[in-house]
Amino acid sequence: MTIIFDTSLQDYLIGQNSKWRPDTIQKNGADSKSQMSREIIFIYMKSKFILSIIFLFFVLISFNINAQKLNKEQAFFYFMKIYNLKPSTATFKTGISQGGNCGSNYLEYYANIFDSYNYNQSRNDEFKKNNYDEVLNNKLLEGINNVDFSNKYTISFTAQFGTYSFSNSTFPISFDVNNIRLYDECHLMIYIDRIVNSVYLDRNLHLPKDQAEEFLDYRKDKFGNIDRRIYLNLTYSILNRKANRAKNFSNMLGSNFDIYFYSIEIYNDEGLTEKLRTNYPGIDYYD
Repeated sequence: MTIIFDTSLQDYLIGQNSKWRPDTIQKNGADSKSQMSREIIFIYMKSKFILSIIFLFFVLISFNINAQKLNKEQAFFYFMKIYNLKPSTATFKTGISQGGNCGSNYLEYYANIFDSYNYNQSRNDEFKKNNYDEVLNNKLLEGINNVDFSNKYTISFTAQFGTYSFSNSTFPISFDVNNIRLYDECHLMIYIDRIVNSVYLDRNLHLPKDQAEEFLDYRKDKFGNIDRRIYLNLTYSILNRKANRAKNFSNMLGSNFDIYFYSIEIYNDEGLTEKLRTNYPGIDYYD
């Protein structure tokens, strides 16, 4: 059988070792040719393996880029986009200015939270004020326009696992999604209202009986008390629609988001280094 390789591999071998020069191969005969073929195969397979590792590395980096924690400014722009708010919209209409001076409109609100120094420096000079307000207004409009509802984010929180089910080989996991807060600044509080595909959210830690018993023993103290805390990392995206609890802003301090979940990672430790399992939705679903 004749194997044809890229001539660059052969050139590489010849350059690295004098025994692969054509005159040396001709002198030593078939054994030298066979050994050269084996080394070419080895180098070829090694290069494929290295390329695979590099590809996997960039895939993991890409995932991390696509699933980051939602920061406060991003949450604010999602809020503005979902509820169709403008920089000039009066904050009292959404109730968030109650109990504190957060600004009379959302331009002033944003400035107070995210750029208070420059905002305060511009207030006593009408020319600086006019220029600052114009620049910030454009920045807010750009931020609202750039909101991308296909972006994925992660959020970590603590939950509890219950009594082991011997029939299902699972520990049930309980948590209240409505208590997950995404933003809390100057009387604007944003919570997750609901996970729209929660019916397909597997709220269980699956463990075989022997592993489950070891897992429980590991969490006992010397008095037999069991620490049933578990740590979750939810990957989700925000939906472009008003949440059920926020159809209007009457007597509300803030708003809420509906989300779609993609996965939920279950960890043994708060530092999220000891992963136990990842649960995915059983089916792609939107209501």
